[in-house]
Amino acid sequence: MQYGLYKDPVGILLILYSIAAVALIVERMLLWKKVKSQTRALSAELPDMLTSPDRQKLKGAFADGEAPLAEVMSHVLKHDTSESPETTLLLLDDALDEVASRYRKNLVLLAALAGTAPFLGLLGTVLGIMRTFVDIMQKGFGGPTVIAFGISQALQTTAAGLVIAIPTFIAFNLLNNAANRAVRDLRMQANRIFVALGDL
Repeated sequence: MQYGLYKDPVGILLILYSIAAVALIVERMLLWKKVKSQTRALSAELPDMLTSPDRQKLKGAFADGEAPLAEVMSHVLKHDTSESPETTLLLLDDALDEVASRYRKNLVLLAALAGTAPFLGLLGTVLGIMRTFVDIMQKGFGGPTVIAFGISQALQTTAAGLVIAIPTFIAFNLLNNAANRAVRDLRMQANRIFVALGDL
């Protein structure tokens, strides 16, 4: 009998891990595609907004926008912060935290998958070696066929754990860095607008 990942609980868990990792990565990539499209459209309008900034015009321009910058600016411009730079910065931090949490949504799950997949593979390795010894005890050392199933389980689960963990860990780091960079860019753009308005 040949071993397959679908033939034992650890292997099934590894298969589920891989499906979950792919689903999370695809979901994040679709989000970033949408964000980039929204941001590109708003960034094209930004220079015109800054040539003669007007609070009411900006408030109207950002009110119905779906881009993260529009969301951040709408949150701050709802309040009159023209006389209080400290209030502007506090509201800006609140808005950026909200956007950042959306950028980083599910990344903790991705990190958990990347971190635990090798250990799950190691568990499969241990169980495979144990299975090998049990087979030897029951059937005697009768050649490679006796130990093939257990060794195959050990090797396949170890490999599967690493194959899942490595790209998932890379994806987590890329997505996390993209989130940090996007929030930093948002802060810079918002600061430019508020400096132009005289709020900072």
